[in-house]
Amino acid sequence: MSPDGLCAHRFRHTAITRLLRARVPLRSVQRYAGHSDPQTTLSYAQAFDADEAIADVEKLDY
Repeated sequence: MSPDGLCAHRFRHTAITRLLRARVPLRSVQRYAGHSDPQTTLSYAQAFDADEAIADVEKLDY
């Protein structure tokens, strides 16, 4: 991590969070992020209502 507290992962976190806030489908964000588990992607959605996030996961057709 750099002295100012910034690291590459912070930019990744911001990108994923913005995609989720823009209502990009969870599955699309999951693929973009390279996450095998949708719960990993949802961990970036801290500002969202948990029930809404769970409902989105349940819509996925695996």
